[in-house]
Amino acid sequence: MDSRLVKSCGGCHSSAAEQLANFPSKHTKLGCQKCHTSHGYKPTCFNCHKPHHEGQELATCTKCHAVHKPLVITYGNDVPAVTCGSCHGKVFTKWQKSPSKHGKVTCVTCHNAKHRFIPKCTDCHGTPHKPEIHKRFPNCLSCHIDVHDPPVMQKKGKP
Repeated sequence: MDSRLVKSCGGCHSSAAEQLANFPSKHTKLGCQKCHTSHGYKPTCFNCHKPHHEGQELATCTKCHAVHKPLVITYGNDVPAVTCGSCHGKVFTKWQKSPSKHGKVTCVTCHNAKHRFIPKCTDCHGTPHKPEIHKRFPNCLSCHIDVHDPPVMQKKGKP
């Protein structure tokens, strides 16, 4: 990044300059003027980046990526699962086809704290079995195998 521009722009826009310096990404290597072609101009992400999925709206970009620290992925509860599926395709496809209750909740329902957060089953389910079962099988995935497509209990008399 051209240090003259960072110092010049960073004089008034210190937060952006600090984020670029403290959270290195490809954006850090660019001069401010590469994206901001005139003072106050805020470009669209799609000038340089392809959407994560077909039909993605521009407004969804900043729901996960802060402009000046794009590799720090954060999100709220309103991120569509298809956005997650653009990078996590194999898991997303499996989750979409799951007949379990897990297939009916969005990714951010479970992965709500931060990107790559893996919740404990007990966070939502408590201890659903008798204590002796939990003692014998302390890892839920010993029986339930795959959190994105757990086995579904069949009702008696139904196939």
